[in-house]
Amino acid sequence: GRRAAFQNRLIEAAAADGRIILTRDRTLAARRHGGGSFFVDDCDPKQQLEQVVEHFGLVFDKGDMLTRCSVCNGLVVECLSPEQVAGDPRVPAHVKATVDRFWACDTCAKVYWVGPKSTNAVKFLQQLGEDVAPQPTDCVSE
Repeated sequence: GRRAAFQNRLIEAAAADGRIILTRDRTLAARRHGGGSFFVDDCDPKQQLEQVVEHFGLVFDKGDMLTRCSVCNGLVVECLSPEQVAGDPRVPAHVKATVDRFWACDTCAKVYWVGPKSTNAVKFLQQLGEDVAPQPTDCVSE
């Protein structure tokens, strides 16, 4: 049905990009054709991250934190001024009025700024002992 079709598309997309699907869905994790998956056993986000880090032998580099786009995995590097995002309908008016530093993905152009989501992400990582700055990069004028 719909679920199987969705899982097929997900598996195909992961395989095409050479990615591994992290999932709590035992059915999805058990499917072996078309791509890799990893079953995340714990319900607690901190424990989940620790499980993934341990299983894959990941090492954090604080310089890489918050530098990847959540949509396409492109690099979030382009610094934008408030004037450059003034006409962008994707950025809420209250953000335009209160934020003066923006970043954009160099692949899909998604716009980012320091706000509650990035602050919460940094707090979560700091709980793991990571020393992370809340900005993805320093603005550099070109």
